[in-house]
Amino acid sequence: MYCLTVNNYKIMKPNKMFLFVLFLGLSVFAFAQKQQAKVVQATVEELKKLSDSKADVQILDVRTPGETSVGVVDGAIINDISQPDFSKKLAGLDKAKPVYVYCEAGGRSAKAAQMMVEMGFKEVHNVAGGMAAWRGKKFAYGKAKVATKAAH
Repeated sequence: MYCLTVNNYKIMKPNKMFLFVLFLGLSVFAFAQKQQAKVVQATVEELKKLSDSKADVQILDVRTPGETSVGVVDGAIINDISQPDFSKKLAGLDKAKPVYVYCEAGGRSAKAAQMMVEMGFKEVHNVAGGMAAWRGKKFAYGKAKVATKAAH
């Protein structure tokens, strides 16, 4: 940058290189924002197929212990979204693997799914209708895993 004096006022004028670097930086930032993952809606039928096939995905149940005691999707990882260590336990999941998130009806799982996208998870699916839809289809319950805190 250089100074120009007009009527005893110093005016800073940016040079072309400064403007180019500024433009380039803003362009890269805008591109990165567009590349951020988004939450994808999934159905309980999709989740059932994945659970039955033992696909290489993570299934996350964000309901309370009282709710999960009734039943869970086979292979689900239980991590109660209402607990203070919820985010810390999420850090123990593989961000590169697809994650299917469900709750009772879809509200809490939508919130959890958005948090996961913001944490850098690459592929996050919110299961529409949650366990209410699962029960509505009369799908069987399975065995769960309990989320543990990430290693320090």
